[in-house]
Amino acid sequence: MTETYFPEGNETLTLDQFVERLEASGIVPDLRASRYTPEAMSRVAEWMAALARDPDVLRGLLVDGLADFLNYQVDNDFKPSTLMLHKGDGYSLRAVLWMPPSPQHPPEIFSYYETHDHSFDFFTVGAFGPGYRTQLYDYEYENVRGVPGELVPLRFQEETGLPPGKVMYYYGSRDIHTQLPAPSISASINLLLPKTYPAHRRQYEMTLEETPEGVFGKLIAGNVDRQAQERALFETAAAMGDTDLHEALRDIARHHDAPQVRALAWQSLLPNSKHLAEDVGLVRDDGDPHVRAALSQWV
Repeated sequence: MTETYFPEGNETLTLDQFVERLEASGIVPDLRASRYTPEAMSRVAEWMAALARDPDVLRGLLVDGLADFLNYQVDNDFKPSTLMLHKGDGYSLRAVLWMPPSPQHPPEIFSYYETHDHSFDFFTVGAFGPGYRTQLYDYEYENVRGVPGELVPLRFQEETGLPPGKVMYYYGSRDIHTQLPAPSISASINLLLPKTYPAHRRQYEMTLEETPEGVFGKLIAGNVDRQAQERALFETAAAMGDTDLHEALRDIARHHDAPQVRALAWQSLLPNSKHLAEDVGLVRDDGDPHVRAALSQWV
């Protein structure tokens, strides 16, 4: 389950000081590899709180944006409410703005009410305003096949908030949360730690289902825009019938790290395959339960 910290003291760190201290500590590689020590995590939590105490971190980000608005955050691939602070070796820092829902600020922009996990670990600290509230659950990633509609058992942990100075640590592919709207404009700072072990894990989005047997997350198709783009690309390549295109698609279906991408490639290729029996055999050789479940009509 998530870790919670309430660091004491009045130390303030600038962004440059935070980066220097974090990189000198050598902690990032350990956290990315799932080597956790309470002392090291507490130190980073203290630094996160000290960073959030520096008003110039958010102020500088906004001043820079307003001064050069046309070129502001043009390389930022996150949601519109997310602003990049710093990208380091194996980690990144971002600020996230949380607005109360309104016609100008639809909930989906801020992922409100969307139950989901992450494939990476991250620290988060309240930096401005009252902060959002969040409902926290955890689950067993290894027991999930990853098929849309699958019911995943969840364990409720707590509902809590993220006021200024509070720090939380989320474990990738373990912690699940549902963000609830901030009552007024708020901001948080996140330290993202993509995993090196275990790596290449899938992120899940789900809807909550309460039953007499307990609380479940019903899996839905996540990353809809990216998935639609991949599906269009794969299906077009398969439909054209070109041998080179089929070989390239087959290579993705056999060797891509993400099982959902392998399954999508096979789903596009099999209806157009000129070597169906051989390709079905290759599907059977894929030991991932998500691939086997997604291609069940063929195998």
